Amino acid sequence: MAMTLMHVLDGLVRRLMAAVSSEQATSPAQSSPAAKGDNDTPFPALVVTANVGSLFEQVDALLDIWLDAFCAAVDIHNPAFVALHMQEVGGKEYKTSMRFVEVFISRILERESMRRFTCFRAFLDTQFQLEDSFTALGSVFFAEPGLSPQLWNFQTACWESASLQLVTTDSPYQRKEKFASHMYPGTWTRKGYLHTRWQLCGRAYNFVNVHLFHDASNVAAFESTPSLFSEKRMAALKVVLDRCPGDGTELHGFVFGDFNFRLSLKPVVQDIVGLGVLSRSDKGYRAPGKSPHGPDDLVLEPKLFRFRDPEVFLHEHQRFRRFDNEPETKPDLLCELPVAFGPSYAYSEEPDEPSKFLTKRCPGWCDRVMVTKKLHDELSAKGPVWYGLLGVDVCMGDHKPVALSCFL
Repeated sequence: MAMTLMHVLDGLVRRLMAAVSSEQATSPAQSSPAAKGDNDTPFPALVVTANVGSLFEQVDALLDIWLDAFCAAVDIHNPAFVALHMQEVGGKEYKTSMRFVEVFISRILERESMRRFTCFRAFLDTQFQLEDSFTALGSVFFAEPGLSPQLWNFQTACWESASLQLVTTDSPYQRKEKFASHMYPGTWTRKGYLHTRWQLCGRAYNFVNVHLFHDASNVAAFESTPSLFSEKRMAALKVVLDRCPGDGTELHGFVFGDFNFRLSLKPVVQDIVGLGVLSRSDKGYRAPGKSPHGPDDLVLEPKLFRFRDPEVFLHEHQRFRRFDNEPETKPDLLCELPVAFGPSYAYSEEPDEPSKFLTKRCPGWCDRVMVTKKLHDELSAKGPVWYGLLGVDVCMGDHKPVALSCFL
């Protein structure tokens, strides 16, 4: 099934790209000015991470909204290169929803905003039959021809021109690994990483798509600081950095995806209701409301985080950034720009509730764009940098994409 899907997508990509090339031959699209310069000229890039599980579960309701927000970012930042890292491709019901991958690819390629990119590559792990290796990761790239894009062949250890074909995850141009089961015992998981390496204007950059372990229980996360889940995430991230780039050189580029970073839950609870008012319940903890017959101020259970005023995490998000301690334990190789935006998770999946949070988890900054230290130190000198959320005012699913616009 997966190979059939890939053949269909490959044919679709070739037809669409041929149509775009023909159109550009008669009426060239506007490209980024920086992409036309020599190899020493910085060019604008846009890197985006998006957990798309909800999107694939509600294609009819969310796809156009999602693509509108994504393409608006492309139009605003006018990049010469776009890297989109996706997690949970196919959604939770991937065995039935994986067929929508073809719809997603065709619709994004048909968008006017993307027609100037004559180089397109997608690495999609749709092979859910292979349970020991299935990650549901997808890395999609768009490049203008002026960048002279090339891809690293991990098998032959050489650069090759990036052609217009779509490839699967058995490609020599990517390295993919699912985390070993002993790293997160007791739960089957699709978590892992997908690594590609690009040469753009003669300069090499690594792009590592990561999906780290989630919090299996709010109660367990509350009862230990740092949580045992945080420790497992850091162990997985160190595995990624040990394996990439894979040739003995220092990793240079971007590590971005759904890190599943969570707020330190006990200090959060202390801040919003106070630990002294908590009492045990059958499934976890509760903080009673002021009225004896009214709703509880807080209910904390393994799969439930119901707070009386969840919007405070959005409207006063800087207040809660001090509990975003998990990134402080990341390896020194990785850096992040200042986070001045609201939580990226966990939003309502209803189209008419773009700013409402779900009650399953405490809101947090799960989705991040990390940059290796040397590149991070160079970014501000090359041009303007922007780091933020996409689709702030619309429903993007339970995760809102996080993007970094910069010059490389």
